[in-house]
Amino acid sequence: MASPQLRITVYREAVGLPRLRWPEGGGEGQDLPERAEAGEWHEEVYCWSLAGGERVAPNLADELVGKFNEGIPPAQRRLPQLRTVVLAMRAQVTDEWSASFELPETGEKENAPSMVNTSAALVELLRWIAETFAHLPGAHVVVR
Repeated sequence: MASPQLRITVYREAVGLPRLRWPEGGGEGQDLPERAEAGEWHEEVYCWSLAGGERVAPNLADELVGKFNEGIPPAQRRLPQLRTVVLAMRAQVTDEWSASFELPETGEKENAPSMVNTSAALVELLRWIAETFAHLPGAHVVVR
């Protein structure tokens, strides 16, 4: 079974942007921007995508997308929630390693296989994200 493509993006509350937004609806007389609330604008600070040939256990991918998809409010996708999920995922990751004949950086074929455990690598990446971006105001994660 092919695993889903994952894209993990970290956002933070935008800084240095004008606090204006265009009103929804665009009716007559609503052509001027209005004041935006604090925390309404976000900017991307990090993005990672699963390479084409890599596989992650579908249960891990489904759990991430279920808890951190863009339909969930940012306040429920903060980094403390990601840390909690990472701890739970560590128990689910197996010691199952597989041979890969692709170089991770380029996707080119190589003669000798490398042993990989992409599920364990994903959990480690998520731990790194949670620790590295914890200091950013309003930081939250989206998984697609």
